[in-house]
Amino acid sequence: MGDVDGAAMETMAGAVSDATAGPDMPPPSRRPRVLLGFTGSVASIKAVQLVTALRVIADVKVIATAAARHFFQPADLPLDPADIYGDEDEWQGLELVRFSA
Repeated sequence: MGDVDGAAMETMAGAVSDATAGPDMPPPSRRPRVLLGFTGSVASIKAVQLVTALRVIADVKVIATAAARHFFQPADLPLDPADIYGDEDEWQGLELVRFSA
């Protein structure tokens, strides 16, 4: 996966818009919600890019294990710190279920 540039983000936003509204469908009543989980995989290196791209089209919250945090700093994510959860936040599950519903 290469760097996500402005054109790619616009394309992604257009694709979501096209998929969620058509001539016979009303526009969505709210933005999509994405609950994104990162584990200790090296793919977590792309966390900042992925979150940045998804925020163009959706509301995003992140769950990251301690192992995932070796690959990125949560402070580098373009999110409010209240929208970033870790291993220590296991009791926040009900709030995240409500967010993703």
